[in-house]
Amino acid sequence: MTERFGIGADQVLLLYGSDRADFMMRIFNADGSEVEMCGNGIRCFAKYIWDRGLSSKNVLDVETLAGRIRPEKAGDMVKVDMGRPELDGRKIPVSLDGLIKDYPLQD
Repeated sequence: MTERFGIGADQVLLLYGSDRADFMMRIFNADGSEVEMCGNGIRCFAKYIWDRGLSSKNVLDVETLAGRIRPEKAGDMVKVDMGRPELDGRKIPVSLDGLIKDYPLQD
């Protein structure tokens, strides 16, 4: 068995300052690739900022590779408009054409 000494994460979120927004968020997968955005990640990111008093704003302006995302306080929770979902098979991407909605999965 190989010993492991890493932090054991699927993704790592990094918080940076930004000249164009309140903060910048970068996300790296376990394989080292960088991703544009993560819905749960941006909520955790915003909660971290508020819990540590890094901002008192109710709505944050966060720079990401997917553009600027604006998480907002919603009571004890964080609300984020993720925009319209992409359902075109080739744009998701999957190896299917057309609208991918209510598509049956096979074993």
